[in-house]
Amino acid sequence: MKKILLQLIVIGVTLALVDYVIPGVTLSNSLDGLVLVTLVFAAINTFVKPLLKILSLPIEVATLGLFTVVINTILLLVVDYVLVPLTITSFWFPGFSYGPIIVAPMRVPALLTAIVASALSSTISSGLIWLNK
Repeated sequence: MKKILLQLIVIGVTLALVDYVIPGVTLSNSLDGLVLVTLVFAAINTFVKPLLKILSLPIEVATLGLFTVVINTILLLVVDYVLVPLTITSFWFPGFSYGPIIVAPMRVPALLTAIVASALSSTISSGLIWLNK
C-alpha cells in the first residue's frame, strides 16, 4: 500500500513539474484533472508498461535501455489521447545564444514535446524515488 501511494505521489508531482517546465504540456488547472491523469498514467505504467518492456526486450538490450524513453512517450501520448485534462501540443522555442553557441528559434512539434516530457518525467521520477530510499 505504501509503495502504491508513493508511486502515485511521484507520478503526480512529476506530471505537475512537467506541466510547469514544458510549455507544450498542459494539465487542466484543477486538482481533479491532475488526480485523474495521475491515476490513469499509474494504471497504464503498472499494467501495460511491463508488457511492452518484455515485448521490446531485444530492442531494449540493443539500445542499452534508451528504448524506455520511446515506451514512455507512447504511454504518455496514449494518456493524452484518452484524457481531456492532459494536452500535448507543439510550441514555439525562442532559441538562445551563449557565446559561440547559437540555437535558432523553432517550432517544436507535439511528438518532440512528448519525447522531451517523457525523458524529463523519467528523470524526475527516478530522482524522487532515489531520494525516498
